[in-house]
Amino acid sequence: MSRLIDQENAVRTTPMRVCCLGMCRTGTLSLYSALQTLGYRPYHFMETLLHGERDFPLVTEAWDAKFNGTCKPYGREEFDKWYGDYDAIADIPASLFADELLVAYPDAKFILTDRDPDAWMASMHKTVFASSTNRAIWYQKWVDWKYTWPMDKSLQMFMKVWSNFDTGDKARQAYIDHVAHVKAIVPPEKLLVLKLEDGFTWEKLCTFLDKPIPDQPYPRGHGAEAFNKLLQQMGQDALMRAVKRWLVYLTPVIAFGALYYMPQRGRLRLPWI
Repeated sequence: MSRLIDQENAVRTTPMRVCCLGMCRTGTLSLYSALQTLGYRPYHFMETLLHGERDFPLVTEAWDAKFNGTCKPYGREEFDKWYGDYDAIADIPASLFADELLVAYPDAKFILTDRDPDAWMASMHKTVFASSTNRAIWYQKWVDWKYTWPMDKSLQMFMKVWSNFDTGDKARQAYIDHVAHVKAIVPPEKLLVLKLEDGFTWEKLCTFLDKPIPDQPYPRGHGAEAFNKLLQQMGQDALMRAVKRWLVYLTPVIAFGALYYMPQRGRLRLPWI
Protein backbone atom coordinates (compact mmCIF):
# COMPACT_ATOMS: atom_id res chain seq x y z
CA MET A 1 0.00 0.00 0.00
CA SER A 2 1.37 3.39 -0.97
CA ARG A 3 2.08 5.70 1.95
CA LEU A 4 2.34 9.47 2.12
CA ILE A 5 5.66 9.24 3.92
CA ASP A 6 7.12 7.33 0.97
CA GLN A 7 6.65 10.45 -1.14
CA GLU A 8 9.02 12.36 1.13
CA ASN A 9 12.61 12.52 -0.08
CA ALA A 10 14.15 14.10 3.01
CA VAL A 11 16.96 12.43 4.94
CA ARG A 12 18.36 13.03 8.39
CA THR A 13 20.72 15.99 8.36
CA THR A 14 21.48 16.09 12.09
CA PRO A 15 21.54 13.41 14.82
CA MET A 16 18.47 13.07 17.02
CA ARG A 17 19.69 14.16 20.46
CA VAL A 18 16.62 14.63 22.66
CA CYS A 19 13.22 12.89 22.64
CA CYS A 20 10.60 14.38 24.96
CA LEU A 21 7.85 11.83 25.53
CA GLY A 22 5.47 13.76 27.78
CA MET A 23 1.89 14.30 26.66
CA CYS A 24 0.54 17.65 25.57
CA ARG A 25 -0.55 20.01 28.36
CA THR A 26 2.37 18.97 30.59
CA GLY A 27 4.70 21.91 30.00
CA THR A 28 5.93 20.78 26.60
CA LEU A 29 5.72 24.24 25.03
CA SER A 30 8.01 25.80 27.62
CA LEU A 31 10.37 22.85 27.14
CA TYR A 32 10.21 23.43 23.38
CA SER A 33 11.27 27.05 23.92
CA ALA A 34 13.96 26.03 26.39
CA LEU A 35 15.48 23.55 23.95
CA GLN A 36 15.57 26.26 21.29
CA THR A 37 17.41 28.54 23.68
CA LEU A 38 19.95 25.78 24.30
CA GLY A 39 20.66 25.52 20.58
CA TYR A 40 18.48 22.58 19.62
CA ARG A 41 15.99 22.53 16.80
CA PRO A 42 12.99 20.72 18.30
CA TYR A 43 9.89 19.46 16.52
CA HIS A 44 6.78 20.18 18.60
CA PHE A 45 3.07 20.28 17.82
CA MET A 46 3.66 23.95 17.05
CA GLU A 47 5.64 22.79 14.02
CA THR A 48 2.72 20.57 13.02
CA LEU A 49 0.43 23.58 13.14
CA LEU A 50 2.84 25.67 11.09
CA HIS A 51 3.24 22.98 8.43
CA GLY A 52 -0.22 21.47 8.73
CA GLU A 53 -0.98 20.86 5.07
CA ARG A 54 1.98 18.47 4.93
CA ASP A 55 2.19 17.23 8.49
CA PHE A 56 -1.38 16.55 9.62
CA PRO A 57 -1.88 13.84 6.96
CA LEU A 58 1.42 12.28 8.09
CA VAL A 59 0.24 12.36 11.72
CA THR A 60 -2.94 10.51 10.81
CA GLU A 61 -1.11 7.99 8.64
CA ALA A 62 1.49 7.27 11.33
CA TRP A 63 -1.08 6.77 14.09
CA ASP A 64 -3.34 4.76 11.80
CA ALA A 65 -0.44 2.47 10.93
CA LYS A 66 0.51 1.93 14.57
CA PHE A 67 -2.90 1.49 16.13
CA ASN A 68 -4.96 0.10 13.24
CA GLY A 69 -2.37 -1.65 11.08
CA THR A 70 -3.47 0.13 7.91
CA CYS A 71 0.06 0.18 6.46
CA LYS A 72 3.67 -0.45 7.41
CA PRO A 73 4.34 1.19 10.80
CA TYR A 74 6.68 4.15 11.09
CA GLY A 75 10.22 3.58 12.33
CA ARG A 76 13.66 5.16 12.00
CA GLU A 77 13.47 5.53 8.22
CA GLU A 78 10.08 7.24 8.34
CA PHE A 79 10.96 9.47 11.29
CA ASP A 80 14.13 10.60 9.52
CA LYS A 81 12.09 11.60 6.48
CA TRP A 82 9.61 13.47 8.65
CA TYR A 83 11.86 15.01 11.32
CA GLY A 84 15.22 14.81 9.55
CA ASP A 85 16.10 18.47 10.03
CA TYR A 86 15.30 18.39 13.76
CA ASP A 87 17.58 17.16 16.56
CA ALA A 88 14.90 17.12 19.27
CA ILE A 89 11.23 16.23 19.42
CA ALA A 90 8.44 16.90 21.91
CA ASP A 91 4.67 16.78 22.44
CA ILE A 92 2.22 14.99 20.16
CA PRO A 93 2.37 13.32 17.72
CA ALA A 94 5.75 12.02 18.91
CA SER A 95 4.69 11.25 22.47
CA LEU A 96 2.52 8.41 21.16
CA PHE A 97 5.64 6.82 19.64
CA ALA A 98 7.65 6.29 22.82
CA ASP A 99 8.59 2.70 21.98
CA GLU A 100 9.41 3.46 18.37
CA LEU A 101 11.55 6.50 19.19
CA LEU A 102 13.51 4.56 21.80
CA VAL A 103 14.33 1.91 19.20
CA ALA A 104 15.00 4.43 16.43
CA TYR A 105 17.29 6.69 18.46
CA PRO A 106 18.92 4.67 21.25
CA ASP A 107 21.71 7.23 21.66
CA ALA A 108 19.32 10.10 22.35
CA LYS A 109 18.44 11.41 25.78
CA PHE A 110 14.83 11.21 26.88
CA ILE A 111 12.69 13.62 28.88
CA LEU A 112 9.28 12.93 30.39
CA THR A 113 7.16 15.92 31.40
CA ASP A 114 4.50 15.00 33.93
CA ARG A 115 1.82 16.64 36.03
CA ASP A 116 -0.99 15.70 38.40
CA PRO A 117 -3.52 13.61 36.42
CA ASP A 118 -6.48 15.66 37.60
CA ALA A 119 -4.76 18.91 36.62
CA TRP A 120 -3.93 17.38 33.25
CA MET A 121 -7.55 16.38 32.72
CA ALA A 122 -8.76 19.87 33.63
CA SER A 123 -6.38 21.40 31.11
CA MET A 124 -7.33 18.91 28.39
CA HIS A 125 -11.04 19.63 28.88
CA LYS A 126 -10.37 23.33 28.28
CA THR A 127 -8.24 22.72 25.19
CA VAL A 128 -7.81 19.48 23.24
CA PHE A 129 -11.02 17.76 24.31
CA ALA A 130 -13.00 20.94 23.66
CA SER A 131 -11.45 21.30 20.20
CA SER A 132 -12.44 17.75 19.28
CA THR A 133 -16.13 18.70 19.47
CA ASN A 134 -15.82 22.30 18.29
CA ARG A 135 -18.63 22.99 15.82
CA ALA A 136 -16.73 25.83 14.17
CA ILE A 137 -13.93 23.42 13.23
CA TRP A 138 -16.49 20.92 11.94
CA TYR A 139 -18.08 23.52 9.65
CA GLN A 140 -14.79 25.03 8.56
CA LYS A 141 -13.28 21.74 7.43
CA TRP A 142 -15.90 21.47 4.67
CA VAL A 143 -14.55 24.58 2.97
CA ASP A 144 -10.89 24.15 3.95
CA TRP A 145 -9.91 20.67 2.86
CA LYS A 146 -6.15 21.34 2.81
CA TYR A 147 -5.61 22.37 6.45
CA THR A 148 -8.66 22.17 8.70
CA TRP A 149 -9.91 18.86 7.27
CA PRO A 150 -6.65 16.93 7.91
CA MET A 151 -6.21 18.74 11.23
CA ASP A 152 -9.61 17.60 12.45
CA LYS A 153 -9.01 14.10 11.09
CA SER A 154 -5.81 13.78 13.12
CA LEU A 155 -7.55 15.23 16.18
CA GLN A 156 -10.34 12.66 15.92
CA MET A 157 -7.72 9.94 15.44
CA PHE A 158 -6.01 11.03 18.66
CA MET A 159 -9.29 10.93 20.57
CA LYS A 160 -9.95 7.43 19.21
CA VAL A 161 -6.57 5.87 19.98
CA TRP A 162 -6.12 7.65 23.30
CA SER A 163 -9.33 6.69 25.03
CA ASN A 164 -11.92 5.74 22.38
CA PHE A 165 -13.35 9.28 22.60
CA ASP A 166 -13.81 9.05 26.37
CA THR A 167 -13.03 12.30 28.19
CA GLY A 168 -13.45 10.93 31.70
CA ASP A 169 -11.95 8.02 33.62
CA LYS A 170 -10.56 6.21 30.56
CA ALA A 171 -8.71 9.30 29.38
CA ARG A 172 -7.32 9.90 32.86
CA GLN A 173 -6.16 6.30 33.18
CA ALA A 174 -4.59 6.45 29.73
CA TYR A 175 -2.48 9.36 30.94
CA ILE A 176 -1.37 7.49 34.06
CA ASP A 177 -0.55 4.44 31.96
CA HIS A 178 1.45 6.53 29.49
CA VAL A 179 3.64 8.02 32.21
CA ALA A 180 4.21 4.61 33.78
CA HIS A 181 5.03 3.06 30.40
CA VAL A 182 7.67 5.65 29.55
CA LYS A 183 9.31 5.20 32.95
CA ALA A 184 9.31 1.43 32.43
CA ILE A 185 10.87 1.32 28.96
CA VAL A 186 13.49 4.09 29.11
CA PRO A 187 16.65 3.25 31.11
CA PRO A 188 16.75 5.47 34.23
CA GLU A 189 20.17 6.88 33.37
CA LYS A 190 18.82 8.14 30.03
CA LEU A 191 15.58 9.63 31.40
CA LEU A 192 14.86 12.98 33.03
CA VAL A 193 11.42 13.30 34.63
CA LEU A 194 10.19 16.88 34.99
CA LYS A 195 7.15 17.33 37.23
CA LEU A 196 5.19 20.45 36.35
CA GLU A 197 4.12 21.05 39.94
CA ASP A 198 7.77 21.06 41.04
CA GLY A 199 8.67 23.64 38.42
CA PHE A 200 10.92 23.35 35.39
CA THR A 201 14.34 24.96 35.85
CA TRP A 202 17.47 25.48 33.81
CA GLU A 203 19.46 23.67 36.49
CA LYS A 204 17.51 20.44 36.07
CA LEU A 205 17.46 20.55 32.29
CA CYS A 206 21.01 21.73 31.66
CA THR A 207 22.55 19.29 34.12
CA PHE A 208 20.87 16.42 32.30
CA LEU A 209 21.77 17.69 28.83
CA ASP A 210 25.27 18.81 29.84
CA LYS A 211 24.62 22.36 28.69
CA PRO A 212 25.63 25.69 30.25
CA ILE A 213 22.83 27.48 32.09
CA PRO A 214 21.51 30.46 30.08
CA ASP A 215 21.51 33.90 31.65
CA GLN A 216 17.76 34.34 31.30
CA PRO A 217 14.59 33.10 33.01
CA TYR A 218 13.28 29.67 32.09
CA PRO A 219 10.52 30.18 29.47
CA ARG A 220 6.87 29.88 30.30
CA GLY A 221 4.35 27.98 28.23
CA HIS A 222 0.77 28.89 27.49
CA GLY A 223 -2.36 28.33 29.52
CA ALA A 224 -5.66 27.09 28.20
CA GLU A 225 -6.81 30.55 27.12
CA ALA A 226 -3.63 31.21 25.14
CA PHE A 227 -3.84 27.75 23.57
CA ASN A 228 -7.38 28.36 22.38
CA LYS A 229 -6.47 31.80 21.01
CA LEU A 230 -3.61 30.22 19.09
CA LEU A 231 -5.87 27.59 17.55
CA GLN A 232 -8.43 30.27 16.72
CA GLN A 233 -5.80 32.34 14.94
CA MET A 234 -4.51 29.30 13.06
CA GLY A 235 -8.08 28.50 12.07
CA GLN A 236 -8.72 32.02 10.83
CA ASP A 237 -5.53 31.99 8.77
CA ALA A 238 -6.47 28.62 7.28
CA LEU A 239 -9.98 29.87 6.48
CA MET A 240 -8.60 32.90 4.67
CA ARG A 241 -6.36 30.64 2.59
CA ALA A 242 -9.38 28.46 1.81
CA VAL A 243 -11.44 31.47 0.73
CA LYS A 244 -8.65 32.54 -1.61
CA ARG A 245 -8.52 29.04 -3.09
CA TRP A 246 -12.27 29.01 -3.60
CA LEU A 247 -12.07 32.39 -5.32
CA VAL A 248 -9.48 31.01 -7.72
CA TYR A 249 -11.89 28.20 -8.64
CA LEU A 250 -15.09 30.23 -8.66
CA THR A 251 -13.99 33.43 -10.37
CA PRO A 252 -13.71 31.86 -13.86
CA VAL A 253 -17.06 30.13 -13.37
CA ILE A 254 -18.76 33.36 -12.33
CA ALA A 255 -17.14 35.25 -15.18
CA PHE A 256 -18.19 32.63 -17.72
CA GLY A 257 -21.70 32.58 -16.30
CA ALA A 258 -21.95 36.34 -16.55
CA LEU A 259 -20.73 36.34 -20.15
CA TYR A 260 -23.23 33.64 -21.03
CA TYR A 261 -26.19 34.93 -19.05
CA MET A 262 -26.09 38.60 -20.00
CA PRO A 263 -26.61 38.04 -23.77
CA GLN A 264 -29.32 35.50 -23.00
CA ARG A 265 -30.97 37.99 -20.72
CA GLY A 266 -30.88 40.59 -23.46
CA ARG A 267 -32.57 38.25 -25.93
CA LEU A 268 -35.28 37.46 -23.43
CA ARG A 269 -36.18 41.12 -23.36
CA LEU A 270 -36.62 41.08 -27.15
CA PRO A 271 -38.39 37.82 -27.90
CA TRP A 272 -39.60 39.06 -31.30
CA ILE A 273 -36.06 39.31 -32.64
